[in-house]
Amino acid sequence: MTTSSNHKKAVTESLVRTITNPHAAIRTAAAVLLATSLAAGSVASSAQTIAATRLPLAELEKSFWTCDRAATINRVDSGTAITCGNLTEALKQRKFNGDFNAMLAWWRQHKD
Repeated sequence: MTTSSNHKKAVTESLVRTITNPHAAIRTAAAVLLATSLAAGSVASSAQTIAATRLPLAELEKSFWTCDRAATINRVDSGTAITCGNLTEALKQRKFNGDFNAMLAWWRQHKD
């Protein structure tokens, strides 16, 4: 397995661990959608966006921070970038009513 493949696998596993709860079927379904390959293009992207909007807010935030960390310490592949973009957009809409500046201020305040 190449380093890129190992990194992709580690990020995917981290996202799945972050959002998976064995007692919540919607989280499990979301984890599967978020971890899938984006070979289906916009269909997968749309499914991921829908799954992200259905996550409990706390789980959505955890997933956002997992993505933020992955992007900060390593390069991410296009599939991970799209998934993380969908999660970020869902968080911006739900927690900040679509206000990017409010989300940016929150990010600056809470970033490690």
